[in-house]
Amino acid sequence: MNLLKTTPNFCKVDLRWPNECVYVVAGGPSLHGFDFDQLKGKNVIAVKSAAEHLPWASMYVSMDAVAWKMPERLTALKKAGFGGEIWMAVPEDYNLDHVMCKTDNVKFIIRDNICNTGISPYPDRVYGFNSAVMGLNIAFLGGADRIVLMGFDLAKGGYWYDMQNPNWVNDRMVSGKVQTREDYIKEQVEYMHEVELDLIADGVDFRIYNPVNQELDFIRPIKPGEPLEWN
Repeated sequence: MNLLKTTPNFCKVDLRWPNECVYVVAGGPSLHGFDFDQLKGKNVIAVKSAAEHLPWASMYVSMDAVAWKMPERLTALKKAGFGGEIWMAVPEDYNLDHVMCKTDNVKFIIRDNICNTGISPYPDRVYGFNSAVMGLNIAFLGGADRIVLMGFDLAKGGYWYDMQNPNWVNDRMVSGKVQTREDYIKEQVEYMHEVELDLIADGVDFRIYNPVNQELDFIRPIKPGEPLEWN
């Protein structure tokens, strides 16, 4: 029995955005109709499929890097002409032998969510289980002192690039257990509380654009029409 497997050469996040503002753009419908030209030339981390519609973004991030999805996602990014870096967070024992495509252009970072919550201070890993939070973590590790979270709507409604997609509205199985919509939202909100506390404790001015969920009203908001950048 061969127990050997190919694991990634994990990368560390370098200090690329010291004292700068970074925008983490997820797919929530609160960004439907948003003029993304406002973000061109800025530091933009696109979360999962949002990157296919923002080919000029600085970085693509995903914690949903399961082996069978990876070829499809990388092909979609290439087809969209995405020119930024591609980062995926996977467990430290992740087996690349199961990935049926080349990953030479992917930067892997450790997904450490066993006993850790909030924001990782270590450049070789991110905490948690949410790709948008991964984007926040990488922005922090990159030295950003201002971070704006956009399109984080707790999976309510469709996507700003596909409003007809209902997202998921029913209960689902997670790790062999039933997860209800209510449980999912509660879990996300509780985790975001920890993320906000960590960022503030480290001196980061953390804000959310156009919040449409009162569950997230503890994060300082930026309303449509207000400046997206400040000193």
